[in-house]
Amino acid sequence: MTEENSAVRGHLTWITAAKEPVDHAVSETGLACGIAAGGVFLALCGLWFGAASMAAEPGGVCEACHAVVAPPVPEPRRRPAAHRPLWRRVVTVKGPWRGIGA
Repeated sequence: MTEENSAVRGHLTWITAAKEPVDHAVSETGLACGIAAGGVFLALCGLWFGAASMAAEPGGVCEACHAVVAPPVPEPRRRPAAHRPLWRRVVTVKGPWRGIGA
């Protein structure tokens, strides 16, 4: 496990930036350090930002933070038809018997 992924495993908080209406993901440790630093937080995307007021509307999600939090899931590989078991190639769901007795 990399250090980048270990920060994501804990609790995350989404905080709206003051200068631009974008929500950034902040780790639990980053939240505690940001509160101690007077409201300057380090997002998972690496951006230092000041938090907007609680009355501010939430903004859009930071794409870089979202990529760290939820990386794209690769599609499962399917075996080519030639490598499937023989019974799977012979037996199909399509046929004249489909729907009989229903």
